[in-house]
Amino acid sequence: MWITLLLLISNFWKAEDAATVPVEHDFHISKCLVEYKPETSSFQISLHLFIDDLEQSMALEGTDSLFLLTAKESPLAEVSVAKFLEAHFKIEVNGQPLTYEYLGKETAGDYIAMWCYMEVTKVPHPTQITIYNDLLLNVFEDQKNIISVIGPGEKKAVMIMQRGDEINTVKF
Repeated sequence: MWITLLLLISNFWKAEDAATVPVEHDFHISKCLVEYKPETSSFQISLHLFIDDLEQSMALEGTDSLFLLTAKESPLAEVSVAKFLEAHFKIEVNGQPLTYEYLGKETAGDYIAMWCYMEVTKVPHPTQITIYNDLLLNVFEDQKNIISVIGPGEKKAVMIMQRGDEINTVKF
C-alpha cells in the first residue's frame, strides 16, 4: 500500500518544482573544477552547490526570494548569483587578480543542487593560481569547499577551503 501511495505521489510531483521541496542533507560541501585550457588560454570553472544552502547564504546578505531553478525563479536570479559569486569566489593568476565571466547555471540531476559556470579568458602561461573561496562559510560551521585544479600540462591539485582557511595557492 505504501509503495502504491508513493508512486501516485511521485507521478504528480513536477521536476520543475523539485528545487522548492526542502531536502535535508547532513553535510555541507561544494565542489569546483578549475581547468586550464591551453588551446584557448582560458580557465573554465564549474561550481556545484546545494540550492538551499546558496539561497540561505544569499538571504543572510539581503538577497532572498530568488526561487533558483524553479518555475518561479526571480528575474534577478542570474545577476544576483553572478554578483554573489564575484564577492565570494576570486581568482589570481601569476599574482594578478582576474575577472571571470559568469556564463550561467543549471540544475544538477538530483534537483537539490546546481552547477554554475564561469570562464577566465586571455590567461597566457599561468605559473600559479590563487583561489579565494568563502562560499557558504557564513551559514555552516562545517562547510567545506573542495576545488580540483587542472593546470598547464595537466598538472593537478586539490584545495580544501573552510572557515579560517579560505585562500590557497597552487604552483604549476
